[in-house]
Amino acid sequence: MRKTIGWSVPLVLALGCHFSGSAGARPAALTGTLDVTYTCAHEDRHTHTPRYSLAMEGNRVVPLALDEGLLASLGGPGALVGKSVVVEGETIASEFAGSTAPGLRASSLQVQPQARGEAGVSAQLGSKSYLVIPVRFADSRNRTPFPASRINALFRNTAPGLGHYFRTLSYGQMNLDGTRVLDWVNLPRSRAAYRSGRSVNTAAMLEDAVELVDAAVNFPDYYGIILVHNVNPFSGREVGAGGFATRTLDGEHRRYGIVFIGLSQHAEYAHEILHSLSEEGVLPHSSGMYGQTYDSKWDVMSWLDSGPRVNLFGHLAPETIGYHRHLLGWIPEEHRLTVDRGGQAATTLAFLEGKPAPGTHHLVILPISGDGTRFYTVEARRRGGLYDSRIPATSVLIHRVNTRLGDRQAQVVDITRNRNPNDSGAAFLPRETFRDTAAGVSVRIVRATRVGFEVQIVR
Repeated sequence: MRKTIGWSVPLVLALGCHFSGSAGARPAALTGTLDVTYTCAHEDRHTHTPRYSLAMEGNRVVPLALDEGLLASLGGPGALVGKSVVVEGETIASEFAGSTAPGLRASSLQVQPQARGEAGVSAQLGSKSYLVIPVRFADSRNRTPFPASRINALFRNTAPGLGHYFRTLSYGQMNLDGTRVLDWVNLPRSRAAYRSGRSVNTAAMLEDAVELVDAAVNFPDYYGIILVHNVNPFSGREVGAGGFATRTLDGEHRRYGIVFIGLSQHAEYAHEILHSLSEEGVLPHSSGMYGQTYDSKWDVMSWLDSGPRVNLFGHLAPETIGYHRHLLGWIPEEHRLTVDRGGQAATTLAFLEGKPAPGTHHLVILPISGDGTRFYTVEARRRGGLYDSRIPATSVLIHRVNTRLGDRQAQVVDITRNRNPNDSGAAFLPRETFRDTAAGVSVRIVRATRVGFEVQIVR
């Protein structure tokens, strides 16, 4: 079917470029849907900032410079992303070469009442099919690193395919059935033409790829779009990006999961696809507590190479943490335990990677703040199996969570504070106790069992 694309402002501004100063700035107030994308790195210990955009009518996209303090004051990205918002601020120019489209440096943001008939995002259950478009840059059209059939193999439902991985991660509640991998297509521009410094014009790549395949594709048939590149378009250790884009394609206006793959291996696909899935509007990275994004080997959403290496698939993705599975709706209420101040409980924490036995829990939540934005999570992890064979330990794992943060909302509790969230300071074992007196939290690991760990909670 023929498509009407019509992006009037390049998506790159939304997906990760920088803004210049305020010369020529003028006040503006705009209404649209707030979207976010994370650009991700491989073994990079630095912090990466999410990129926000405003998707408006007519497929106009405006990049936003959002202060973390402003986001936090409004409840954090989970309370805002995917919502219809009014943004006020000053227009700012993009540093991306050749772009005349202004961005907006936000001074205020207000969530609009849900429009009649406007459905919330439910990206965590059932089939989430992606349209996968392998693309070659104009200056490397003779380079096809692998056939499209290899990408198909990555998505298969047998282990260790991504279909199997997501069924495992979601306890059978989500799958990638219906994902379609196209053959390689040639982009009309060179790799350099899509770049300016460290910025990548992902908008132009996406628009060009969509135009190339639009005659054979009906986009609303798919939950999301994945671009696989024959040469990594990103800079340094950056290897991909994942998030959301709200667009009108084939006459239907909705939110799409968007993924850009620069390093074609199992862990990278899993990481970026998880960024493009969330009931709460955003699935961020996790990390240690040391200001670095990619330092936790407990989670595919932090350290990409902590899984085993397998021929054809590269590094397999380890599983993700309990907080992220909770955000995605994969841990039902009967397998979550919340213990408020003044309460106490004893339970068996079932290992996170399998379905829990009746009467056990996958996740304990210990609220810190009255508004529910700060809390501890407690889970049991087992080193072993296909995907978690290289996580740091079989132990109880604790994260301190702040949902008002733009990224790294869940941070590993490391009692040694030695800048290593993967050693014994983060792996709680029987007869050990974690205490936070100020928050009124005590977690004692009583003993290991066949299915997990018995724990006692006192608030």
